[in-house]
Amino acid sequence: MRAGASADDKLARAGHFTMFVEQFPLFYLPWMTVADRQSPFFIVPGKNKQWETFALMGYRYEVPDEVPGPANQRGTIKLDWRRAHRWGGGVDHRFDDKLLGKGLLKLYYNESRYLRVEDPKANLPKGAVLNRHRAMWRHRWLPMPDTTVITDIQTFSDANYRKDFLFREEFSREDAPPGALVSVVTSAPDYSVSGVLQKRMDRFETATNLLPELSVDAREQRIGETQAFTQTKLSLSSLQTKRAHSDNDTDVVRVDWFQQFRYALSLFRPIEVTPRAGIRQTFHTKDKQGGAERPQGKRDLISGQFSMGSDASLKLFRIFPLTTNALGLDINWLRHVLTPTLSYSYVHRPTVPSDLLSFSTSGGVTNRLSLGLENKLQTKRPTGEKGKLASYDLGRFTISLPYTFRGSGNKNGGVLGDWSLDLETTPWPWLSLETDWVYPSHFTKGSRDSRVTTWNTNLTIVNPKTQTALRELERRVTEETASKQFQMRPVGHWSAGIGHRYSHNDKTEETIHLELQPSAKWYVTMFQRFTWKEVAGGAKRFRNLRESQYNLVRDLHDWLATFIYRVDREFGEELFLMLTLKAYPNFPIEFDDSYHQPKIGSQSDPFSPVRS
Repeated sequence: MRAGASADDKLARAGHFTMFVEQFPLFYLPWMTVADRQSPFFIVPGKNKQWETFALMGYRYEVPDEVPGPANQRGTIKLDWRRAHRWGGGVDHRFDDKLLGKGLLKLYYNESRYLRVEDPKANLPKGAVLNRHRAMWRHRWLPMPDTTVITDIQTFSDANYRKDFLFREEFSREDAPPGALVSVVTSAPDYSVSGVLQKRMDRFETATNLLPELSVDAREQRIGETQAFTQTKLSLSSLQTKRAHSDNDTDVVRVDWFQQFRYALSLFRPIEVTPRAGIRQTFHTKDKQGGAERPQGKRDLISGQFSMGSDASLKLFRIFPLTTNALGLDINWLRHVLTPTLSYSYVHRPTVPSDLLSFSTSGGVTNRLSLGLENKLQTKRPTGEKGKLASYDLGRFTISLPYTFRGSGNKNGGVLGDWSLDLETTPWPWLSLETDWVYPSHFTKGSRDSRVTTWNTNLTIVNPKTQTALRELERRVTEETASKQFQMRPVGHWSAGIGHRYSHNDKTEETIHLELQPSAKWYVTMFQRFTWKEVAGGAKRFRNLRESQYNLVRDLHDWLATFIYRVDREFGEELFLMLTLKAYPNFPIEFDDSYHQPKIGSQSDPFSPVRS
């Protein structure tokens, strides 16, 4: 391969470009020229079950800085052909300006009906026959250093638009629902003020309108020179529920006030006790109306709720003068810290039951005591260039048990909750073990529930020889922008991770993750998820390779080539190839396709995460 880059004309050229996986030539181009910040035409052909044969075409552009308007304007003009939908086109335009903020505009239009449905008028929702479209505008602006303004406006022609055209980009990721949202937030060290205006845009959606909602949050402040602290929250809302394809709406004006006091109390110095008490008062212009007994309901209601509680902790520790490097542990004294905790929370029932109010802010009734115990083992290890000793956690183990009180009407008294246990240990910098599990504290007579209900474990091992270089790489990546975060690992780096997930009457699965940097040019990762048992409703599935993913990254001097092959039993197979110019990582060249995807709405698999 011949490659070159020119700073004068901002061109990157490659001739006889061939990408090999081991000795297999995977990809070849006789020549390729890419102009920096002058995105070229592109075409992505393919075939899948949803669109059948398709060709996604477009032109990437950038507006010169000399043109009046926001800075860093660029976008893509799209012209697509899908056999199942015919022609469609649109534009994506974005800008990033220090004064005007960041903005994104997406417009798309498709005139033809869904050709795979013989009778679209009988099978598709209203608006999904012809002239399908979407419009989206997102904007983030900082008019002042402490004020953020966010705008998100989306509208679609029909409820199936995302599933048909944006399945992987938005539908499967459960992106924000359509609607209009404007949010203004001012945040200061002592308080925050916010205003939200939210309105439904499409009649086929069920949504809650905020017309508007204003809130003030005075953060916890110390009262004078005392150990007492107070916190205040106040909000005014005009709320309305708009139901899909219906004029039967619910609306109310609500004023909510919450005040809490806390006192930091020290008993015998090592014991810390923090009692607290709070009150909530909420005004509603009306309650839920309807029914033969109360057709008009009641108006101008005030619902009150009282809450209280206390947190107590005691920290005990003992130091062991032990210094050793046995097994490479690098122990410079040991400190065992024991911290028992006690927490009590009580929330009284509201004066107006929540089921009689729309948009109730009252919390659920609570009367609970939680017992906890934390064990921590620490040592000191040298850090930095000077080797100064600093505290290092070798391991941490916590255990907790809740106890829920019952009212006087419960003759059997309170109920113990489940034991929760959590263990985290890092005896060496290159090994990490995390595990947590939940175990019932009592069992139903005659049942077989005396078992762990949830158990999760993760074990990670990293090559000790590259551990220092890897930490330095992670520190450098954190300081760089998101567009430059991928870097080749140190040569010789490898890591292996294994995970276990168990949930009673749900699933049992194992995960494996491997990373390898055999040379300065190649980086390889592998991930697999194997399900031993999975339960969905009345169906069961055993010994199933649920997901596999293989990544290959090749350093091509001026370029990075990334090849991804992913197999998901529920979503099918995916191939992804990306070529990124190192100097300008914001403009990658991408090729992707999917195979054997399940047909949306037609599968009967109870384990599928996507249902019609």
